Amino acid sequence: MGSCHELATNVGLLLVFASGCLLRWNWLAVACSLVPLVLLGCILPMPESPRWLLAKGRRNEARDVLRWLRGSSADIASELADMELNIQLSGSKLKLRELKHPAICKHMGIIGGLMFFQQFSGYGVIPEYMVEIFESSGANGWDPYVQTAIVGAFGVLANLLSALVVDRAGRRVMLVISACIMVLSMSGLGSFFTLKHLSYDLTFQSWVPLVCLISYNSGVALGYGPIPFYLSSELFPLRARGLAGGLAISLVWVFMFITALAFPHMIQAVNHFGVYWIMTGFSLLGIVFVLSAVPETKGRSLEEIERHFND
Repeated sequence: MGSCHELATNVGLLLVFASGCLLRWNWLAVACSLVPLVLLGCILPMPESPRWLLAKGRRNEARDVLRWLRGSSADIASELADMELNIQLSGSKLKLRELKHPAICKHMGIIGGLMFFQQFSGYGVIPEYMVEIFESSGANGWDPYVQTAIVGAFGVLANLLSALVVDRAGRRVMLVISACIMVLSMSGLGSFFTLKHLSYDLTFQSWVPLVCLISYNSGVALGYGPIPFYLSSELFPLRARGLAGGLAISLVWVFMFITALAFPHMIQAVNHFGVYWIMTGFSLLGIVFVLSAVPETKGRSLEEIERHFND
């Protein structure tokens, strides 16, 4: 289930990339604007979650919703009792001043660090500017929109692979593998643009940008894309998960805004090759961060994880 967010993101990117091969940008924007309307139409008839209704003291409504979800013949009594017990164990609502507690503060630092290296290694900005990257490379006669769609397709496949192996391999292993692929990909792209800047003839290396971006996008989808979101739900104590998890995830959008805003200015300042070497450096630092700060949660219960940070 933790893979669904990243898988949906990659499928959405693939659909937009593929549509970009057929539609002008203005019609593509119109098509994309219809999707939230469809989503709104699907959300409006949905009931509130049983857990939220229980937390608000609306037990009868929670029971009715749970019976609707599970089916009229399902035995929901034990599940309803478990939800009520979890709500009692979670205690009162977390206050902002409690975020400085070590069991929460450490988690915030870890998730925030992962989100930082995720975004400053190019996770958000590379897909946004991928067509421009292909056009700037001038490497082959392929349509840059077609190449972008190919990159998106490999990202979906890599995300499916990650979902299959992450619980067996472990979070740290997948993060390190992901970051290593990102380092190799960005350094390859940086080398290509460095040689291009030095006026080398790269006719026989025209495949390099496509291969580098395929491997980069696939590497991100294997680990650094989905796993920070897994950990945001695994590391925080139950009562802190809503507030602290929301604050940590909001950092993604802050960092994404910064990188998207800075990318064109950075290209003007240090050229394409400089930007990709900088992203290579952040990917390397991301490996160091994972090895030094990120705990392995594979096979550990939420209680064991919480005790680990309280020790």
